[in-house]
Amino acid sequence: FINSLGIEPHVNYLYSDLCDGLIILQLYDIIRPNTVDWPKIYKTFNAIKERFQKL
Repeated sequence: FINSLGIEPHVNYLYSDLCDGLIILQLYDIIRPNTVDWPKIYKTFNAIKERFQKL
């Protein structure tokens, strides 16, 4: 059902695609519009800091 909502990127593997939280935030923003403050969200991760930024 997630792919039918127009979420980008397309979800293929549930666990690995949801591990960074971006898709979950997109779903939450669809359910309750304007609740996610997108300028404060890391959409791309720095390779060195990636593990800590995903927390």
